[in-house]
Amino acid sequence: AGLLKASKDLDNLIESQRSNKIKDGLEYNVVPPPPAQLYLSLKKDLSWSGLPECADDTITDYSRPAPTVESSP
Repeated sequence: AGLLKASKDLDNLIESQRSNKIKDGLEYNVVPPPPAQLYLSLKKDLSWSGLPECADDTITDYSRPAPTVESSP
C-alpha cells in the first residue's frame, strides 16, 4: 500500500510540474554551446619547433616512384 501511495504522489508531483510549465508558457530551451577557445592547453605549442632546422632543406627531386601492381595467382 505504501508503494502505491508513493507512486501516486510521484505522479501528482510530475503532473503539477507539467501544469506549472504550461501555465507559465515555459518550454524546453536550447542550451547554446560553450564559447570557442574556452579550453587552454597546458602543453607548449611545439608545432613550429623544428622549422629552423628544416629551412635549408631544399627539395630538388620531385619525382615519385612508379606504382607497382601486384597480381594474385
